[in-house]
Amino acid sequence: MHKPIHTLAFLVALAFIYLCFSFLLPKGELVIGKVKVHIPGWSIKASDNNGILANCSRFNYNADDTLGDDYTLKSRLLDTVKLPIKDTLSGNDTLRNNRVKYIVEKSYSEGIEYNSLKNFIESLNQSDSSGINVLYYGDSQIEGDRITDRLRVALQKRYGGVGVGALPYWNPSFVPYGIWLTSRSAKHIALQKADKSQRRKAILGAFSELEPSENFKQILELTVSSKRRFPMLNILVGDCDSIASFKLMVDGKEHTLTSIKDANVVDLVSFKLPSRYKRVSILVKSKSALKLYGVFASSGSGVFVNNIALRGSSGNFFTEFDFHLAKRVYSLLNVRLVVLQFGINVVPSNLKSYNFYKGLLVKQINAIKSFAPNASIIVVGVSDMAGKFNGVLESYPSVLKVRDAQQQAASECGVAFWDAFAAMGGKGSMIEWVNQNPSLATKDYTHFTYLGAKRMGELFSKALINTVEMKHLLSENKVIGVEANDSIR
Repeated sequence: MHKPIHTLAFLVALAFIYLCFSFLLPKGELVIGKVKVHIPGWSIKASDNNGILANCSRFNYNADDTLGDDYTLKSRLLDTVKLPIKDTLSGNDTLRNNRVKYIVEKSYSEGIEYNSLKNFIESLNQSDSSGINVLYYGDSQIEGDRITDRLRVALQKRYGGVGVGALPYWNPSFVPYGIWLTSRSAKHIALQKADKSQRRKAILGAFSELEPSENFKQILELTVSSKRRFPMLNILVGDCDSIASFKLMVDGKEHTLTSIKDANVVDLVSFKLPSRYKRVSILVKSKSALKLYGVFASSGSGVFVNNIALRGSSGNFFTEFDFHLAKRVYSLLNVRLVVLQFGINVVPSNLKSYNFYKGLLVKQINAIKSFAPNASIIVVGVSDMAGKFNGVLESYPSVLKVRDAQQQAASECGVAFWDAFAAMGGKGSMIEWVNQNPSLATKDYTHFTYLGAKRMGELFSKALINTVEMKHLLSENKVIGVEANDSIR
């Protein structure tokens, strides 16, 4: 007698066999004689009400995963447009040429204004002879050289350069790993805590006031690991009414002695370092007060990414800078790219409209343009943030509003925009990043962990480099496999 339990057992067994086939056999069609059997694939997608994909499977993180030597434009993420690597836009087939070029430009860079990065792209061709600087301003999301370290590795691997760039001498806690810094005999004034008159001079996030001294006094001491050694140490100084003398000590021995007569004008003082060293000290002597505007670990040529982290800031300070001082600093450093990554301190306000914020951002971008006309600008959109609303953990309702305001400001000013929110996976992605193993974000559902910041830095680096290199490929009439979702917008 047939019983219901037998039917249930048969269905369970059938389902088990079906699952085994679907996991063991490749997705697609299996041909057996004249019979074609469809083998399904497995994927789980979660979509929010706006249709923005919140799927972090593409970001499953391997602690050893880096932007390695084998990374090229043909590396693959989602929605990749695969074109033959050896294909070129050459020959007489005009229709085919235009079609291929349209496919590449449409799929890869829809909404991108290449000209917004023109100055930076052109400067990269000259980076072998003269160093160029990238100033990366951001909030606490980039503290401790997070995100910027991956961008630096990627750019220096392709365009040369050694060194971490600006050192936050006013806050040694956030000096990049492998470098230990001690600052003495100076009054540090950070932009976030400065009054209005002081903020005018904090072009690189802070500055220091050095008291007069008739004898050499130590202002900085660095201990550098062998893997972090750099060939040149630069300091940006000025606003002194007398001759200023500087002495460089290397491992306890005097190495270099130099002076600047017109110290009233802000200038860059450079010290060449030996190939092997562990401890470096800078001593200063001047009859009048002196201001220190920056300390940089670098080399004479290449690309240098400078991390300027400003905890609690929304980025509305560029309009307060002294125009002539800012122009002088940007010129001395040969700044060719400015990146702005703010927003996590704006989102919690949960306003109905962020038009006022957009207006403020437009003013900041225009201020940068005024004293850095040769620099390109990229606005990095706010990353996803989550909190509990009516007992439900979900993305802040204002995240998209802030992101849209940033994108509109960038578009209005004709500068580049990169959507970090979308790159993470869209609405709800911050929750997914927290739940990853290992976690890519902290339990405050706002900040990235070290691994998460590394991943975000790699995503941004790939997007920027793809945009730069695609510009060269299109100008040379070449086609290559291109990533559709990994671009600067």
